[in-house]
Amino acid sequence: FSEALQYLTKALNIKQGKLPDGHPCLGNTYNNLGNVHYFRHEYEQALKKYQLSYEIFKKSLSPGHPSIAKVLKNIGTIYEVKKAFIKAKMHYEKAFLIRQQILKPEHPDLIEISKDIERVSLNIQ
Repeated sequence: FSEALQYLTKALNIKQGKLPDGHPCLGNTYNNLGNVHYFRHEYEQALKKYQLSYEIFKKSLSPGHPSIAKVLKNIGTIYEVKKAFIKAKMHYEKAFLIRQQILKPEHPDLIEISKDIERVSLNIQ
């Protein structure tokens, strides 16, 4: 993961020098950096990267774009790990609404996000 972090940081620096601010490719890189931090159990860093990704995607992509759903799910995952179940559920539900519009009911991503919502709902008193 350390090596992945180094390469993704280099990629981000190159992209920042070549692409305009807010380009979706920057959002993808921030999301990938968030993934690395998540797997390193660096949840605050992961959340920051996911939130940067989300802000870029909100401004640069259509509201129903799958990348927005992906990063919302990732944010929800961080909140779930941190036991902030209400925030997790909110982000999972936003991801579900996007996925529901673009995927068939039997699609694995839609089934997965439904299970995520169910799981965190059980932890909310």
